[in-house]
Amino acid sequence: MAHEYARKALDKHGLEVPHLEIVGIAIRNGEAFHDRARHMTFLYWSEQFQRWFQLTVKCCAERRRLFVVTFHALGSDDVKRKRKRFQRVWPLE
Repeated sequence: MAHEYARKALDKHGLEVPHLEIVGIAIRNGEAFHDRARHMTFLYWSEQFQRWFQLTVKCCAERRRLFVVTFHALGSDDVKRKRKRFQRVWPLE
């Protein structure tokens, strides 16, 4: 995650520094959805923070790097909507 985006997550999305540890955890343990070309969105429920988080990564054109394009908290209604709308690719059902 670029420093500039980490600052945006804190300043614009109202997250705190301890929330940043969710990035790796969401990738390892979250539900993964293919929601648009070259993007993967992870939804993760954090027991520690008692809230949902969304992390979206994008593969660059050279397909050699991944970039965090969004990281923020979500409401349960948003999670339900995303689960209905997008194809889940992990975990497999």
